[in-house]
Amino acid sequence: MKTPKTLIIWLTCLLSVCFAGSLEAQSTGPFTITKYEKIIPAYKNQPNSEEKMEITLSLADSKQAKLSKLLSTLLYKGQTSKKYSDEVIKKYESQYLEEAEEMPPWALQQEYGEYHRVTVNGSYAVITRTISAYFGGAHPNTVITYFVIDTKTPALLSINDLITQAGFPGLKSIAERKLIAYGEEIEENINTSNLKMDNYYPDTQGLVFFWDPYELSSYAVGQIDIIITWNEAEAFLTTAGKKLSAVYRK
Repeated sequence: MKTPKTLIIWLTCLLSVCFAGSLEAQSTGPFTITKYEKIIPAYKNQPNSEEKMEITLSLADSKQAKLSKLLSTLLYKGQTSKKYSDEVIKKYESQYLEEAEEMPPWALQQEYGEYHRVTVNGSYAVITRTISAYFGGAHPNTVITYFVIDTKTPALLSINDLITQAGFPGLKSIAERKLIAYGEEIEENINTSNLKMDNYYPDTQGLVFFWDPYELSSYAVGQIDIIITWNEAEAFLTTAGKKLSAVYRK
């Protein structure tokens, strides 16, 4: 069963899709969210047909020069968000139109979305990037990635910045125990020494670790997240981790 945190993430993503038009002027602290979109009809002579591809990007940026540069490096391959959006739209438009002539009508209703959500707590920020793609297959594919940022530096805070090298085995042991609670299928696929724990974010309870479908189990199992509480993680935290904990924990 997904935790309430995962359900909140899914509701956020759905709201982002349904009400994307309201994101044009959205701002959170030093961040802004700008929306870019394009609808590509499969048939030039039928622009209102249901056979089309919808591309929507709601991208995070900042008016602060150093923070904007960091976002460019992390999210946009060193480009501005506008140039990045232009390239993404051009890529999927070209791909769609090239393949549309050979596709059956039922496969021509496609979507690609890239949505950023920003939450700020003191000098820390978490950017949630949700990429959702449906290209006419059995189901859409969704990938969620978290970026934890120290806005003062500014710098990306990886899990290696927060957990001591000596503490990682203990942290992974806790994670493994919590993951096994998802069922036998997860237990069979877990190898603690190779368990990826780089997709995370902090909240009031602790460090939340997240895995997309297929990373640890089948698509049917869905997205998986666990919380390692601040009390459980305390012995493993670096100085930077303790500072983060002091801001988030209650």
